[in-house]
Amino acid sequence: MMINIPRYSFEWEPDQVDLGGALLVTNDSNTEDRHSWWRNASIAPEDIIIITEAGGHASPTINWNGLDFSLRRSEEIASFLNQIQGTTKGVVIDVTTLAYSTWAILVKYCLKEGIPIQAVYSEPLEYAEPTMEEFSLSDRVAGVRAIPGFVSLDSDFEEAAELLVFMGFEGPRVSHVMRVTDVPEELVTPVIGVPAFIPEFAQYAYLGNRRVLDSLRGGRPIRCAKASCPFAAIMVLDSVARATSGRELKVALLGTRPHALGAVLYYIVSNKRIGLIYDFPIPSPGRSEGCRRVHLYDLRRFYDESRLFNL
Repeated sequence: MMINIPRYSFEWEPDQVDLGGALLVTNDSNTEDRHSWWRNASIAPEDIIIITEAGGHASPTINWNGLDFSLRRSEEIASFLNQIQGTTKGVVIDVTTLAYSTWAILVKYCLKEGIPIQAVYSEPLEYAEPTMEEFSLSDRVAGVRAIPGFVSLDSDFEEAAELLVFMGFEGPRVSHVMRVTDVPEELVTPVIGVPAFIPEFAQYAYLGNRRVLDSLRGGRPIRCAKASCPFAAIMVLDSVARATSGRELKVALLGTRPHALGAVLYYIVSNKRIGLIYDFPIPSPGRSEGCRRVHLYDLRRFYDESRLFNL
């Protein structure tokens, strides 16, 4: 299965982003330089919808203009989108900074309800250098759980599942997920972000996960998907899901956010037995510097044409 990626994916310099009048839904995080890329972009102030998030991953809630909206209730999501006029102008979800429990639910709702939607991701210029060949980009993790709304509904907990792990730089997070899910090593498929944002990042990924990858030798081969491309992640995910012999496939979102976006899209459009899991880390402040480029993904077009790919 091949996806015509240039049809759905675009790149911009940070100060040249054009959203075509759609509304950018983001937050006011400033823990990393790239989180505020939109401040230097040519986007009208009235087209920037800044929300705050609360409730955690179990009961995600957003606040805008003094009003709270629960993301576990479809009528409140609809109310939020109507109030910001997102149903008419279309929305662009900033997956760079918003919590997974926020952006994944908004993406799913908009696609299912026919709302014009795109996603945007700002790519880091550099990450903090590793210490002793190990990265520590998170202060701690909250625990491995399913992404709300993205659980395999027909899961048989007595049946052996398979595990696909989108890997980032932090090997200990991968080891933790493997322990919690208790999937046999021979049923684990690692996925690395290659081509990386820059060549050095691929080396960082291999170094950071070296111990895990060594433990998986003799099992499933390492798969690669372009770090900035959700559609490349979908193609890898579909290839693995087709070979699971009917077993549930747990998908751990520990890699890049574009990879996570690809997994979310695949869950929405495919008929495979998959469930998305995440360890909900607390990011370390200042873990990256600068913004190299901004990626825009046309989710509405992909969703409307997804039947062509037989996912």
